[in-house]
Amino acid sequence: MTAGVGPQTSLSKRLRRRRRRNLQVAIPLLFGGLLLAGLVWLYWEVTPELSGRLHAHVAEEPPPPVHVTGEEFGVGPETRELVREYLAEHPERIATDVMLTEIRGTKHGLEIAVSASTRTRFVVVDLSQDPTLRGYYNEHAEELIGRHERQLRKAGKRFFQSWAELISSRIAPDVELLMEHRNRFVLAATVEGLGLVVHAVARDQPYPCVYERDNRLYFLLPRDVKSFRLEGRTLEDGSRPFPGNYVVVIRQSEAGQRPSSTPTDGDRSHGN
Repeated sequence: MTAGVGPQTSLSKRLRRRRRRNLQVAIPLLFGGLLLAGLVWLYWEVTPELSGRLHAHVAEEPPPPVHVTGEEFGVGPETRELVREYLAEHPERIATDVMLTEIRGTKHGLEIAVSASTRTRFVVVDLSQDPTLRGYYNEHAEELIGRHERQLRKAGKRFFQSWAELISSRIAPDVELLMEHRNRFVLAATVEGLGLVVHAVARDQPYPCVYERDNRLYFLLPRDVKSFRLEGRTLEDGSRPFPGNYVVVIRQSEAGQRPSSTPTDGDRSHGN
């Protein structure tokens, strides 16, 4: 019988092989975990933070109306003409303590206008004052604009269809439908990519962005508000695309005069 060969020796060999296999698995896992941790750390170190302090100014004039035809929403010519003619004689108007909205038929389509109430005023945030915010918009422009276009097309088509049904049935729209038109159609038609996914929050009351052009966001806030937060709003699908949170201080004019106090109640969930 040959010395050194037996059950104990075979067991030792198997244990050594098992340890080697375990090390072969453990070492890549260890390095993989370290690499992942490093990437997470690097992401947080190099990703600009969307927060800080911005300034807004009180607008001297209300923003201009927006014009649509209905064709851009995939609405047929007969429906477009029916709604246009009716709203030329009977504009859709909605008045709340925050804003006044009007949809009026014109020669070439519909004119959509947003005005301040007696309690509110337009304040404007210029995105170009913060390079990080402007960079975020540039980087995500395709995604934000695409989301906006899809929502506006859906809301616009729904608006024309619902009005065509009301006109044909000779039924007046109820308040719930009018508020749906304002919240989903008007406030989508007057903004662009970023305005759809942000809102102003003053004393825990949300106020929607009511107009967006040339890298400027317009909000209607109570006249005594001094400052507010600019942050992402939760959309109907549950998402919150904009991750930023800014403190915005209002100045009397674009040049920057003395700021104006704190709001009372607002357009909670775009409903007031």
